[in-house]
Amino acid sequence: PRPPNAYILYRKERHHSIKAQRPDITNNEISQVLGRLWNSETREVRALYKQMADQKKAEHRRQYPHYRYNPR
Repeated sequence: PRPPNAYILYRKERHHSIKAQRPDITNNEISQVLGRLWNSETREVRALYKQMADQKKAEHRRQYPHYRYNPR
């Protein structure tokens, strides 16, 4: 699998808190809520998640040195 990008890490971290606040909400609705939250985040917060994504990407590169993304 591909390494996660900044938004995917953000979504993964916050998904459970949204679901806990609103147990009846669907995954599509959670994605919409988190998309709006992500777009309203400060540059600093986005930079933090970008840094985390870069670390994950580097780990992935070490673990799978010959990995090439092949879209279908």
